[in-house]
Order: sequence, then structure tokens, then C-alpha cells
Amino acid sequence: MTDNHFTALKEIDVKPYTEEKGRYSYLPWAKAVELLLERDPTATWRFEPDQWLPNKTVLVSCEVTAFGVTRPMHLPVWETVRLNNRSENKATENPDALDISNARMRCLVKAIALFGIGLNLYTKEETDLRPSSAPALKKAPLGEPPRDEVPSLGDKVPEDRAPKFVKTTSSKKEVPPTTPRGQKIMEKCDVVGVSRKEIEQALGSSVDKVDDSSMEHLKLFLLQANEAPARKSDLLKRLYDSIHDLA
Repeated sequence: MTDNHFTALKEIDVKPYTEEKGRYSYLPWAKAVELLLERDPTATWRFEPDQWLPNKTVLVSCEVTAFGVTRPMHLPVWETVRLNNRSENKATENPDALDISNARMRCLVKAIALFGIGLNLYTKEETDLRPSSAPALKKAPLGEPPRDEVPSLGDKVPEDRAPKFVKTTSSKKEVPPTTPRGQKIMEKCDVVGVSRKEIEQALGSSVDKVDDSSMEHLKLFLLQANEAPARKSDLLKRLYDSIHDLA
């Protein structure tokens, strides 16, 4: 592979093909493969055996050969969880087949990025994955309080500074799942931006009481929603129809 290949591939604008998941933009694996094969029809890839680590997490590995060069990549099977009102990535303990399959395809996309395609998407991700620290207060002009300063109880927050997400039509808090299965379902739904109310309407039951038959349909929904978040509403309806046709 010449420097010209890498430079040309890095200049490809992948933004029109990206989709959003949480705080990140990502390139669907099918589009990454298409962009690569359009430029090297002989390109190939292979997955190494998964590595099960002592802490019950899994590392997947992939290598891509294109333009006469082979480049390897590895990736942990991971999930997004809520910690301190912030989405954080963590390795998944005891991942199932769907978790591993998703991680393999993301690993493939990252291996393709080593050739330049979509490489710039990972700049923000690498920055955000570093341990977070409290932001320093911005220095404000005299007479004006710092914009990041938290008002004390009883202070009236100006409308232009009030966070949008505090406005709600109900003070009722969502009750967290009580079973391991329910908790894992909601962790995965959080990744694709589906609320507990939405998924339970589609399932026709509580996430704590999902049976094995419905679980198979749910796994397919999560796989499809992970690859096409923009189709979430349509996929939820399809999930509802597939489950209630079983009755």
C-alpha cells in the first residue's frame, strides 16, 4: 500500500453515511466494506478466535488485507452504561453471541479505518474514552457569575441557562429493572436510544418478565437497531407485530 492510497482513502467524506449512537458517530459495517471493495475488489478479512479473559470479558480480533497490506485490529466486547448522569463504555461480562457478533463487525470497521476510510471518526472517540475529570470553571467578566457555576437551592435559573432536559410532564421516575435479564435488556436499549416504556409497549410485558420466545425477537431488534438507529420506530412496530403474532 502506498502513501497515496492512504491519503486518498483518508480524504473520503464518510459523514453522509454515518449514524449516531449515544455521543458518537459511527460508520455502518456494510458501508465501510462497500467503500473498501469499490477501491480494492480483492480486499479480504478474517476474524481470529475470540479471547476469553479471566475477568469474564471477551476480546475480538480481525485483520484486513487490502492493497497488498494486512492490518490487524482488536476490540473488547463492550456496552454503554449510565454512570454519574453520563454514558460510559465498559467491557461486557459474559457477553452472549449477539454481543460478540456486534463487536466483531465494529472491529472490522476499525480495521478498515487503518487504511484511511473513516479514520477521522475515531479522533473524538479516543478523546472521550479517556477518564473524565471535572471541567475547570470558565473565567467570567467582572460582575457576571461563571456560566458553569451551579446555582444554590432556591435560586431562580435564567431560562437561557436552564438545561432543556429538566423540563418534563411528569415527576414520576422510571423504576429500574429488578432482574438480571431486565437490567441487561435496558443496558442494551439505552445504547440504541430506546426507553423502558417504548420497549415494554413493544414486548407487551415488563422487561423483568420477558420469556425466551420474546427474547429471541428482542435480540434481532437490538441487532437491527444497532446498525440502523434511524429506523427505531419502524423496528419497534415490527418487534410488536412479530411477538403478538405468536399469541
